[in-house]
Amino acid sequence: MTFDKSTKRLGAAMALVSEIALVPQANADAVSDFYSGKQVALQVGFGAGGGYDTTARIVARHLGKHIPGKPAVIV
Repeated sequence: MTFDKSTKRLGAAMALVSEIALVPQANADAVSDFYSGKQVALQVGFGAGGGYDTTARIVARHLGKHIPGKPAVIV
């Protein structure tokens, strides 16, 4: 019995999906524990009040929410 290309691709795709489903998911607990209660310093290589400084301060305001452990981000 022979299979055409589309059947082989479908079988390979289904095998890949089933393998991914069986792989245990990594926990972010270790990363969360590391950053919890800490500060992350964001350094800007230009003067205060300029465009890069303003952009860095806007990013720093929201960056901590997206890092596990929600550290404080200071510029």
